[in-house]
Amino acid sequence: MLNSLHDYSLRFGIRKNFTVFFGFTRLLSYSSAVADLHLKRHRVTTRLST
Repeated sequence: MLNSLHDYSLRFGIRKNFTVFFGFTRLLSYSSAVADLHLKRHRVTTRLST
């Protein structure tokens, strides 16, 4: 009983860590895409102003 409980907690912890890691990478890629969009928009506005 104790062994299976430990195995379950270990598996759950790994899954939790994976979810956190996946969410972090998703947030990182999203923020980089937003930054890229802002850079492009800034470039377009500077090109229009000159």
